[in-house]
Amino acid sequence: MYQSTLPLKLWSEPHYRKGTYQQDLLDNLRNVAIPGTGVPLHLFCYFKFTAFLFLLIVQPTIVFIATLNLYFFKGFNLEMACHEYVRVLLGEELDWCSKWRVNCNVAAMHSVRTMKVGGYDMENKWAFLEKGAALGVPVSPILDLPGLCIKHKNEEGGMGIHFYKNAMEGGDWIIQKVISNSSFVQSLLPDDAPLSTFRILTQSRAATKVGPSGWIAPPILADIEALSCVFRAGRKGALTDHDSILFNIDPITSVILGGTTNANWYKLGLREALPGGCDWRSGDEEHVVGEHPDKKGKKVKGKKVKELPAMLELCCSSHLSMCPDVPFVGWDVVLCPDSDVPGGMCIL
Repeated sequence: MYQSTLPLKLWSEPHYRKGTYQQDLLDNLRNVAIPGTGVPLHLFCYFKFTAFLFLLIVQPTIVFIATLNLYFFKGFNLEMACHEYVRVLLGEELDWCSKWRVNCNVAAMHSVRTMKVGGYDMENKWAFLEKGAALGVPVSPILDLPGLCIKHKNEEGGMGIHFYKNAMEGGDWIIQKVISNSSFVQSLLPDDAPLSTFRILTQSRAATKVGPSGWIAPPILADIEALSCVFRAGRKGALTDHDSILFNIDPITSVILGGTTNANWYKLGLREALPGGCDWRSGDEEHVVGEHPDKKGKKVKGKKVKELPAMLELCCSSHLSMCPDVPFVGWDVVLCPDSDVPGGMCIL
């Protein structure tokens, strides 16, 4: 309950990505909607008052409607439905979006109190790649070009031509070659799936050793721990693995577990609010899959990712060297051919 009110507390505070926390809400929630509503959540973030009304009225009402759905259509009796309402409303049962926002709230509040250390600068993609390369962390390689000129093959008169100045020359664009999936990863995916990454979450207890003036005690590797890993198996025809099936991986055994999706949180527009537009829930047992839906008959669940221990070690060591003051970091790790990246593994 407390964490759900943190956006109001942090509203005008400086944010490590944007000028204020409110601006970060406006940017990051513009393509996110509570499943079945189709309404982008950023619309409630233009004013603090509307955000307050969302927390006080809109969210409890939506949870109530979802509870009615459980009672009338999912076989829940009245006691079970009431219990579920309380669990969801009070945060005992967190959906994907709520867990994401908890992490965002913790990071934002922590960063306000520890900005002098600078680990949150790694949120900037260019700063991350620069520092990673300088420290010897295997990050995705950058093309050493001042810029690119991209022309359409069949337009003229000055149309269809675009110029991109490389970030390494002071521009806004990070120019990289396309990286492919390793043969093992590709064997789990349809032929035209995008680059599919492993999202590894690490935590740093060293974050408790830093204050407004800097480090109270130096961070060590024992402060860093890998918490979880998810294989983002990209969908057929998608450009990136943001459209994917999310398969949990046991960090102890390296075995892939069941998969689900969070795509229902990105369904915008009136069509998605109509009956049958999109699933309201995605974490229930009925939605968990063992194979990629775009590659029927090919089991993903039960496969072992032999490279996982090395990936976990890479993320822990990178957390220590790059941003030990940040309590939680999500790393996107790629397994690829050696011809793309030496060693066949890098962090995006």
